[in-house]
Amino acid sequence: MLKAMFESDFFKADSARFARIKSPAEMVIGTMRLAGPVEIPSQETYMADAAC
Repeated sequence: MLKAMFESDFFKADSARFARIKSPAEMVIGTMRLAGPVEIPSQETYMADAAC
């Protein structure tokens, strides 16, 4: 993922040269917001997995 980001045209663009760099937490939160809601497994799913 880092290789793709560092080699992208956007990363090398002059407009991005002095742009604000996000912290790791901001990057993760932004990615989670972009991905949308995630369904959390139910208790039954955990119990079925533990039985295996």
